[in-house]
Amino acid sequence: MSAPRDLDYWSFVELAQERLNSKFGDHHRSATEVLLTLNRASDIVTYDLESSVHRPRGARGRAIA
Repeated sequence: MSAPRDLDYWSFVELAQERLNSKFGDHHRSATEVLLTLNRASDIVTYDLESSVHRPRGARGRAIA
């Protein structure tokens, strides 16, 4: 089983599920997808919040001291 060259988010989830299934079986496929999706969503929210705090509107480059 080889990794695709260009992974988007959903192809990454599919690849992770295939690898986990080959190692541990197909018992928790839906739980794995939910876990990976929630992790991705939390990363997006964290990034958005941090970027709004650390880079105010109109600021470019380094933060204003």
